Amino acid sequence: VTKDNTVDELMYLIGKLKDGEAVILMFHSIKNQYHDNRDKWYWGRDQLEQLCYKLSKYSDIEICTTKKWWENV
Repeated sequence: VTKDNTVDELMYLIGKLKDGEAVILMFHSIKNQYHDNRDKWYWGRDQLEQLCYKLSKYSDIEICTTKKWWENV
């Protein structure tokens, strides 16, 4: 996930998953404020909060860390 990705784009991607499929979202860094526009490998804290809020509305979506997922494979 880079600074150019929006919450709506990620929600669209997640909405395209079929039953039993998974997606792994990787965030390099989460920043409160954007100071350096040359750095594309971050996402805003407010965006992450919006994404988490939207995902929390779906009872059929399971969220876990990559480590937890790998242990259960």
